[in-house]
Amino acid sequence: MPAHEVALSNSRGPETLAGLVEELGSGAQAMTAAEAARFGAVVVVSVPFGRYRELPSDGVAGKVVIARVVKAFNAILWKRLRDDGRSAGDGERLGIPISGDDEQAKRTVAELIDQIGFDAVDAGTLAEGGRKHQPGSPAYTEGLPTGELRARLAA
Repeated sequence: MPAHEVALSNSRGPETLAGLVEELGSGAQAMTAAEAARFGAVVVVSVPFGRYRELPSDGVAGKVVIARVVKAFNAILWKRLRDDGRSAGDGERLGIPISGDDEQAKRTVAELIDQIGFDAVDAGTLAEGGRKHQPGSPAYTEGLPTGELRARLAA
């Protein structure tokens, strides 16, 4: 699987991410939120939805923000992202639910998910599908093989 360069940020500042950057390896670097927003082609936003207005918007024009809005990566633990990626076609490959109203943005996110060793499982629109991978849902942080995740989202 190809490696990706990743910029990380949080509300406490880049220096507080040193341990995580070291654990993730040479492809990761810590930055301010504004620097991270300008960094790559895809921006992953992982904040409670009600706080999205606090995020920097400069530098994200034309990018897929996993929030044009695509809900993804909220239902999988970060250690699984680091450790459990598998090649396409592997029967034990884990699924990651995604929801969104923009099909092109969902395809971009699905391609990224595939590149890092997981299967994107389309849960539907933000309004309907987004609820299917909320905290407390049967799909939330379970680390499910793709087939089982599809079945739980369909239920």
